[in-house]
Amino acid sequence: MDEQALPDRLAVLGKPLQVIFGDEDRRWRPSSAADYRAVPGARVELLAGAGHTPIMEDPSHTAALLLAFTARHAVRAD
Repeated sequence: MDEQALPDRLAVLGKPLQVIFGDEDRRWRPSSAADYRAVPGARVELLAGAGHTPIMEDPSHTAALLLAFTARHAVRAD
């Protein structure tokens, strides 16, 4: 059975998506980050100098990206 690629499975969900790749990732090709642009509204970030674990290699930059993303998509309880 053929399985759809992750970006294709995410595209149909209609949910906000933040993708963060390190440009020196040796496990996944950093160029595969572009595949996530198929998801409507996806934000794709490539962190310079980071590898497979940007949260550990560049925690302040990764956190800033995640905090900005969650702030943009916060549900208000007015």
